[in-house]
Amino acid sequence: MIVLSNSPSATGTTDRPADPGDPTDLPLVVCLDDVNPTPKDIVGPRAGRLSRAMRAGLPVPAGSVLTAAALGCCDQQSRSRTFTSADAIDELFDSLGRGGHVPLTIGVSALSRPGSPADRIVGSHAITSRSELLHTVRRLSATASVLSEEIALVVQRDIDVVTSGTVTASASTERVVDSIGPTTDVVDRALVVDLGRRVSSVFTGDCVVTWAIDGCGHIWILDIGPERRDS
Repeated sequence: MIVLSNSPSATGTTDRPADPGDPTDLPLVVCLDDVNPTPKDIVGPRAGRLSRAMRAGLPVPAGSVLTAAALGCCDQQSRSRTFTSADAIDELFDSLGRGGHVPLTIGVSALSRPGSPADRIVGSHAITSRSELLHTVRRLSATASVLSEEIALVVQRDIDVVTSGTVTASASTERVVDSIGPTTDVVDRALVVDLGRRVSSVFTGDCVVTWAIDGCGHIWILDIGPERRDS
């Protein structure tokens, strides 16, 4: 499990008890399958949905979250600070990327409401070097700072995508799979329909699932869009 904190108590330098409301006591990096609620949202809805799907046994690529605390988004005074710590990057690169042998991808998990400028920040794929990973994290952090947006970053193992698309998973029993994007063949479509049904059993509202099938024929969840509840 990767859980790095910027609290002095994490290094044993003080006996001060942790204060979960203090930004300096919030975790910097958490495993995607171990995202837990904190008094302040530091991972964003996208990371939260992917974590929920992963913990339910759905096929989500292994990953971790660089939290808003790591990116300096938890208070106004640090909003302009870009990410500088190499310790978390080293941990992620070695554990997830296996020292460059496994490409990584970075996606943005905006803490603000849907439709904010943060939704337009584009991540990066096929990262294979430590310096590239650090540079990308700093670039995304700086972009969010310029936009005055709060974000977290989802770092995952990259998928060798053969085909991809979207499917709308519905909580309604009448239409568990509401719509499906184009697929290359019948086998792919069966995989996507099954994935949509599995997602609909986990989430309580309609949601749009971005999926991908790799070269081995395995289907993966790349993203789960906001749940749309019927009014």
